[in-house]
Amino acid sequence: MEPTTGLQPLPSAPYTRATEASPLNAPPPAETVLVLSAHAKFGRYVSVLLAATFLLGFHVVLVAIGWLNRHLPCERPLPAFLIGIGLVGIGGSLQFVSLEVRRNRDEALLLPTETPPPASSTNKVLVLLTLVAALVLTALGGVAFAGATECAFTSPVVFNWTLAALLLYVCFGGLVVLVPVLGAAFPVLSVVLLPLIAALVAFTNWLSEAGKRGAFGAASVLRRWLMRSSSSEPPAATTLPHPSSTFALYVNTAAILWLFGFMAIEVVRSWRLPCDAPLHAFVIGAAGLGLAAALADFVADVFRDPMPPVTKVEQSQAKEERKRKLQMYAWVAGGVVLWGALGLLWVRDSETCAHTAPGVYRLALLLCVVYALFIGLLALALLALAVDFCLSGKLRMVVILEQ
Repeated sequence: MEPTTGLQPLPSAPYTRATEASPLNAPPPAETVLVLSAHAKFGRYVSVLLAATFLLGFHVVLVAIGWLNRHLPCERPLPAFLIGIGLVGIGGSLQFVSLEVRRNRDEALLLPTETPPPASSTNKVLVLLTLVAALVLTALGGVAFAGATECAFTSPVVFNWTLAALLLYVCFGGLVVLVPVLGAAFPVLSVVLLPLIAALVAFTNWLSEAGKRGAFGAASVLRRWLMRSSSSEPPAATTLPHPSSTFALYVNTAAILWLFGFMAIEVVRSWRLPCDAPLHAFVIGAAGLGLAAALADFVADVFRDPMPPVTKVEQSQAKEERKRKLQMYAWVAGGVVLWGALGLLWVRDSETCAHTAPGVYRLALLLCVVYALFIGLLALALLALAVDFCLSGKLRMVVILEQ
C-alpha cells in the first residue's frame, strides 16, 4: 500500500472564467450585467454640474434682486417672494448636489450586480419639504404677480425677475406633468384619430417598449426613491441604470424652455412697438425652434430604452435610426444657418429699431452673437474634418526636392 498523508485533495470546483457576462460575484448560472460606460458617466457628471450651476446661480440672483430692491414701492410683496423662493432653491440645489455626490461615492464602491443603499429618512423628509415649499411659494407668487399691475412701472426689475422665476417653475412643473400625460394620452389618441392610426400606434409601441422598466418620469423616480428601504428586495436583473440624472435632465430642459419662453414673452409684449426690420419675426422664430427642439429632445430622452441593441436586427434598426437622426440634424442645422443669416442681415439693416423697440433689438442682437459663435464652431469642426481627411491616407501630398 502506498503511504498516505493527512492532506486530502480538495474536490475540484467548477471554474468559470470571469467575463462581462459572468461577474465575479454572480451566482451560478451567471447573469448578464450591464453597466454605464466611461463616456456615459462623464456625460452624467457634466449634466449634473450644469444643472447645479444654473440652479445655484439663478436662485442667488433672485435673493440678491429681492434684497436690493426691497425698499422700492410695489403693491404686492414680490421682493419677499423672490427672497423666499431663492432661499428654497438654494437649499434644494445643495440637497441635489449632496445626493449626487453620495450616489457617485456609493456606486464607486459597489460591484456591478450590487445596488446602492437607499437614502436616509432625513433626506427624504427634506426633499419632500423642499418640493412642498417650492410649490406653495410658486402658487403664492403667481397670485401676487397677477395682482401687481403697478409694480411693472414702480419696480420693473423685481417685476421682470418675478416673471422669470415663475416661468422657470412653470416649465419645470410642465415637464413633470408632460411625461404621464403622454403615456396616458397617446394610446387613447391612437384609437380616436383614425387617419393618424399608423403613426400613433408606432409611437405607442415605442412608449410601451421604452416603459417596460418604467418611464423616466420625475414623479415615478421620486416615488421609487421614497419607497425604497433597507429591507426592500433588490431590483430585478433587467433594471438598468439610466445614463443621466433625472433631476438634472428636468432642470436643464426647464432652463432651456425658460430662456426661449422668456424671449417669446418679451416679443409678444413688444409686438406693437414699431421696428424698421422684421426682428419680431426673427426672434419669435428662433424661440419657437428652440422650444420645439428642447421638448423633442426631452421626450426622446425620457422614453429612451436603456437596453442597448443586442441582436443583429436591433443593431440594424439602431443604425437606420442613427441615419435618420443625422438627416434630421442636418435639416435643422440648415434651417438654423438660413434663419440666422436672415436675422443677421435684418439686424445690420435696422436703423431705428434699437430706439423704438429696444427689447426686441437686444434679443435679436444676442441671437446674432450666438449665431456667429455657432458658425465659427461649425467652420472649426469642418476644418478639423478636412485636416483629418488629408492626414488619414485618403489624400496624399508628395513633395519632390531637386537640387
